[in-house]
Amino acid sequence: MTVIAESPVPIYTTAGNHDIHGYNLDTYERTSLRLLELLVPKFRVINSPGYPFLCDDVAVTFTPSTGQVDRDGYGYSPAHRHSDTRFHIHIAHGMLLDHIPPFDRYTLIKDVQTTADLILTGHDHQGFGIYKRADGKLFCNPGSLTRLSASAGEMERPIQVALITIDSDIVDIQLIALQSAKAGSEVLDRSKIEAEQQRQYAMEEFAALIQTGNGDKVLLNINDIVEAIATKEAYDPAVVQKTLEKIQEQQANIL
Repeated sequence: MTVIAESPVPIYTTAGNHDIHGYNLDTYERTSLRLLELLVPKFRVINSPGYPFLCDDVAVTFTPSTGQVDRDGYGYSPAHRHSDTRFHIHIAHGMLLDHIPPFDRYTLIKDVQTTADLILTGHDHQGFGIYKRADGKLFCNPGSLTRLSASAGEMERPIQVALITIDSDIVDIQLIALQSAKAGSEVLDRSKIEAEQQRQYAMEEFAALIQTGNGDKVLLNINDIVEAIATKEAYDPAVVQKTLEKIQEQQANIL
């Protein structure tokens, strides 16, 4: 709070998925982000896509994280284009990406329909930098200011901010690395993650060496082995359950 209060300029933002409860904006009044907004006058949280913040001839609108964002492309266009401004920035807390991820809820940059000139997003913590589409629309996500895990991507990415300069119809975006942010290798440790990966790899290699003659997958988990034998021999389920309970008891004693 002290850092934000000492900011020489006003700070404008919108609520993210971790700032409200259950994607319900009605809970915002009971959140710590709302308390911060009340305690620091220069800190503003704008949660209405139809409410523009105006700065000279630039309009800035916001879409907070809700259950609607990233459903059928929702979230990346202002409610309306302000007629008295020359340039429009829209800030959305949504999973806007330049690639197809291994999960379902996201929006691709190429599919975004928007009346804004520049879209800023932040739900994807790794970011994608600056992206200019063929129709001239600009998209930017410099990545989160914090690293949340010791994944390879988080370790390697720079911690940076976007400096946006708008002069008439000319827009310049610079990604500036923070000098105060240490390299990922200096603050995070991947040794346990890598050790677990090596263990899994070794187990897979071992399983491949001892696979059965007909090529069936070898079970290395004791519970799976018991259940596989029980299925093959048609043992009574009650007997199988009692056996698994005894195994769990012994495992608990070992640990």
